[in-house]
Amino acid sequence: MNAERAAEVLRTFAQTGCRGHSPLYEQLCSRMAEDEHILKIVQSAPDTQPAPNLILAAVHCLLLGGIRHELGAYYPSISESPLPPESAFNPFKAFCLEHESAIRELVATRRVQTNEVNRCAYLLPAFCLISKQNLQRPLAMIEMGTSAGLLLNWDRYSYDFGTGKSYGQPSSAVNIRTEWRGTKKPLQLESLPVIADRIGLDLHPIDLNDEKESLWLRALVWPDQPERMKRISNAIQEFKTNPVTLLAGDGLERLPSVVDSISREATICVFHCHTLNQLSAERRSDFNELLSKCSKQRPIYELSAEWIMTAQPELNLIEWENGHSKKSHLANVDHHGRWVDWKHE
Repeated sequence: MNAERAAEVLRTFAQTGCRGHSPLYEQLCSRMAEDEHILKIVQSAPDTQPAPNLILAAVHCLLLGGIRHELGAYYPSISESPLPPESAFNPFKAFCLEHESAIRELVATRRVQTNEVNRCAYLLPAFCLISKQNLQRPLAMIEMGTSAGLLLNWDRYSYDFGTGKSYGQPSSAVNIRTEWRGTKKPLQLESLPVIADRIGLDLHPIDLNDEKESLWLRALVWPDQPERMKRISNAIQEFKTNPVTLLAGDGLERLPSVVDSISREATICVFHCHTLNQLSAERRSDFNELLSKCSKQRPIYELSAEWIMTAQPELNLIEWENGHSKKSHLANVDHHGRWVDWKHE
């Protein structure tokens, strides 16, 4: 990625990802796009990774890890009375220059594995729909690019869709809040599916028992969004009480054996949230071919929440059977689950 492309990526991220949601990151990315030295650091990010998220998380990780610097005064995750973000770039640049080697090491060795728990806001109605279509048979959930596996505990969280009713587990400390947009009302969500299996596949699953791994996961959360930080901290505690199966390795290589291990009594649901964007077009094609092949043995439901070549993230349900697929557009969604515009009848 050359400097011009890096600057374009930063400006786009500032305008479409951060504006209206993270004033601090909007300011930083806008200014980073104009700075020659910072652009060189951004260019060091692997082509398969979202560079702005990776650089910002590396800086946040070092601050959360205890490095004392004037930049911390601008981060609400560090300071109880943060300074205005409009003045944050100069301290940010100074921090990057002082800790460039540590930042570059994190950029080279870490991945953007944001386990955004609020994405469960659209997983809940989707899994309930799949369960209903399969006469309430137990669901076997397989998540591609699982990160720390926090989404696999979706049925153990509480949900507020702004309708005055609570769904899921009302007593849970992990509260999923979202705005339900559009004319279609939330589905019948009172009865949750029975879960037969919870399996997450990732090249490098995050080990929440490792302090450095847990720190990186929290660093991926944007520092001026305290609700997200609280939510992920509570989800981490829930995971430690109710861990799921996480398998390391190439998901496309491991998926067939995992599918074979699932009981015939269960409905297989392969799902992925903002994961395929980190794969090449060729690898995405390989993934489709793999699901087609696996479906010749038994039906597979694929739940896809991605933002690839579309104006906004889309939630789609693809039913695979006998090598063929049928796609249903379920909803348009916010990439952090802040709203759900349900489309499915």
